[in-house]
Amino acid sequence: MSCILLYPVCACFRYKARGLNENSDPGNEIECDQVVWKHPDYSEQPIPWSRYTWRRGSVPLWWTVNIRNGGMGEAEIKIRSTNTFRGSRRYVRRLQKRYMPDPHLHQGSADELAVVAGTDASLQVPVVFFSLLRKGTPDRDRSEAKLAEAFDYMASQLRGMHKLPVSYVALDWHQMDKELGSEALVEGFWAQLSSLLPSQGFALGTMSKVGPDHTDSDGQELSSSISSSGGSAAAAAGRGCSPVGKGWVARWIKQQRGVTRYNCADSLDRTNVGSFFGAVQVFIEQCRELDIAIAATSSSAASMARQALVRRQAAAATAAVLAAAGSSSTAAAAAVVNPATGQDKRSGS
Repeated sequence: MSCILLYPVCACFRYKARGLNENSDPGNEIECDQVVWKHPDYSEQPIPWSRYTWRRGSVPLWWTVNIRNGGMGEAEIKIRSTNTFRGSRRYVRRLQKRYMPDPHLHQGSADELAVVAGTDASLQVPVVFFSLLRKGTPDRDRSEAKLAEAFDYMASQLRGMHKLPVSYVALDWHQMDKELGSEALVEGFWAQLSSLLPSQGFALGTMSKVGPDHTDSDGQELSSSISSSGGSAAAAAGRGCSPVGKGWVARWIKQQRGVTRYNCADSLDRTNVGSFFGAVQVFIEQCRELDIAIAATSSSAASMARQALVRRQAAAATAAVLAAAGSSSTAAAAAVVNPATGQDKRSGS
């Protein structure tokens, strides 16, 4: 098994003007690919592969930051008071068109192809915004909370006014980590994503050698060999293939439909962690589709079980000592609640 992470698309990095620009491009925007493939048993066999794509970047509305104290501490966020959401819809529509399945790579029947290639089919492509911004606390009014409220309002307008399939999930990473701990935080994070990722799926296919590495291929070599078997079979083979470098052709079994996009204030630390844990869950499903075993072996599993037993026994002994001393411990839990839709009266997207 092999896995590689790719970052092929990147908008300009902007430290202060992090929101949209005149081209409706957010600052610090990056497209990420997670590609997994399985080495075949024999050199002539096709190589099965899978690809999952997600994005990360700053909040797609007009805002900037004011760096205080020489960059130490939290920066002051300033949201434009007029035309705050100008270009937001244009940006989302761009995502929908980019992550709409390519009808030429569709392997289904002609009727299914017609559905995929239907008029305005991209309007039904789902986009998930996963925000890790601070949402503020009663004792502290954070500027990130104002940005989170504006982001929530933008998503609600895209759903309500423009009828776009946009989902907005808000999780205050810092606050939940403080209250629940890292393990419970990640479990809550996965719970939020579990119902959203399956609708997007990921790409799946095989890659075949069709010529020397120094030759170009457009996929015709793969379909010409079966053209004598009938027009529909040949058409299906040509439609579901695409060139991969020189001398290789990819056959597509399924395509990803839609995208999940992660953000925090600067699209750095929290976004790194959040997108990693999101990709890990998809990685497990990719391995399952490719029949790649990633579970622990029986010997290592037994060792892990023994270690877990030792930890439980030690914890029980500690609890008994504390109980005898009259001590008690408490645990705090926090629920993830999406912020209410803002009542911002500024101009729409």
